Amino acid sequence: MKKVLITLLVVGVLGVALLAGGGFFLWKLFKDNTVSEATYAAIKVGDTTDAVTAQLPEGMEFTENEVYGADNTEREPSPKGATCDHYLSSDVSNESGTLYYRFCFSDGALVEKSSIVGA
Repeated sequence: MKKVLITLLVVGVLGVALLAGGGFFLWKLFKDNTVSEATYAAIKVGDTTDAVTAQLPEGMEFTENEVYGADNTEREPSPKGATCDHYLSSDVSNESGTLYYRFCFSDGALVEKSSIVGA
């Protein structure tokens, strides 16, 4: 009986540790792969592409289809000659949908930034 209780206790402690570790991993993954409102506010139009991208998470851009939906009906036009990247906001959603930040670059500088409520 004593061995069963010890086994149950060990399994319970390991289960709690795994859940806590998994929760921490997911929180860290989310925190490291989203753009905070403070970061968005600190980035200014006219900043160099390198200065802006240094503040953004690597490899976590979203395609226009992911942001606007497959039909792209709500897509905002890009500034002429600019390429735009979309990032998930750490303030993930509001009442209308998922919040993204869009950064548009041309000639080595940020030419436009906007917040977008995606599909």
